[in-house]
Amino acid sequence: MVSIVIPVHNCLEFTKQCVDSIRANTRDYEIIIVDNGSTDNTLEWLIKQCKEFTDIVYCNFLDNKGFAIATNTGADIALGDWICCLNNDVVVPHNWLLRLLRHTTVGKGYYDIIGPCSNFVSAKQLVRIPIYKDLDELNEQADKFFILNEGLSTDVNWIIGFCLLVSQKNYHQLGGLDERFGIGNSEDIDFCIKAKQAGLKIGIAKDTYIHHYGSATFKNLSKGTSYLCHRMCFENSKKLSRKWGDINYDQTENYSTQDNNDTQNSDTVHNV
Repeated sequence: MVSIVIPVHNCLEFTKQCVDSIRANTRDYEIIIVDNGSTDNTLEWLIKQCKEFTDIVYCNFLDNKGFAIATNTGADIALGDWICCLNNDVVVPHNWLLRLLRHTTVGKGYYDIIGPCSNFVSAKQLVRIPIYKDLDELNEQADKFFILNEGLSTDVNWIIGFCLLVSQKNYHQLGGLDERFGIGNSEDIDFCIKAKQAGLKIGIAKDTYIHHYGSATFKNLSKGTSYLCHRMCFENSKKLSRKWGDINYDQTENYSTQDNNDTQNSDTVHNV
């Protein structure tokens, strides 16, 4: 079973659409939603969901603890062998999870951490496919994308955490996400750096596509602008540099980290 961990803060309509698409297009899963102090009707909706469905559980904070703390909290109660860290502003097509899991099968092309391609993501995961107007058309285009690229993957140093699949064992052995990155941004790259240093293999499933609206929570927090996203990106990039020293952050080129005290410290504050 895969535990799909979704941190949320407001943006209920995105969360509903995400959960509906998971239920329509996924097998052998549980949904764990961690509410970061939402002030809309998210909590009321979650309570009702848990009464009506057996595939979903939730926990909530009184204020916004950030992406890392929320994800770690969800991972702590996960029952699945795999953890899928997922943003609430995504829509998944059918077979998305099976397609990702195929790339974790031991053998050629095996990955310890895998992520999909999408329309709103940086670097090597960004792809362009024909326009789709609804879930049916998304399924159709995602199927065509899979048929065209079946089995293809790319070795990388990191993937974006809007959708990141990793075994529960590896997630916890790596100490989860570093909670010092606050509201969010760069904790996914940091997690992947830790994974690479531990000898794990990270890849992009070049045959798997999911839709991503992109930065929905950040925009909501910034009243429709990208200000907070840009500010957190800048601040957390500095945190990455302080933590890992002089490092090449290219997604595909080989890199090595410069030893420093933080890098050698394996204990991680357990946040989301």
